[in-house]
Amino acid sequence: MVQQVYTTIEIACPPERVREFFLDASKWPSWPEGIQLTRLDPKDNSPVKVGEKLKLLAGGTTLYPTIVTNTPTTVAWHGSIHGVIIGTHTFEFFPSENPTNPGGTKLVHREDFTGLLEFLMGGRWPAWAGGQRVAAETRYAAFNKFLKGAVEGL
Repeated sequence: MVQQVYTTIEIACPPERVREFFLDASKWPSWPEGIQLTRLDPKDNSPVKVGEKLKLLAGGTTLYPTIVTNTPTTVAWHGSIHGVIIGTHTFEFFPSENPTNPGGTKLVHREDFTGLLEFLMGGRWPAWAGGQRVAAETRYAAFNKFLKGAVEGL
């Protein structure tokens, strides 16, 4: 079974500009604590490539995910915590269909979890019992707000 954490936000900038900011590794150090991304080779200034491994600090856990998708509308990486929780973390940059955000972006920020302990990402497990869904949703929503503020402030 797959457990999914799904968040979305409207951003008043074109999708290309939001994606460009998102993929600018020089901006990654300014990202909030909930999702801190770095390249394994900090001197690499080339565009992020499919197959590239990154270092990710998320919610106090260090992971080494691999970029699995990098298209004009989607960036995704795949990683795991000791093979027991496996996640594909996806960012999608769509033209907004919201009439109050013409020319803007609908950002879809989601992660699909599988593995032996994927049930901990389900909605039935409270944090005191090991559930992580609310913490992930909170982290993702905070990142979305950061990205919105950063891009709209350019």
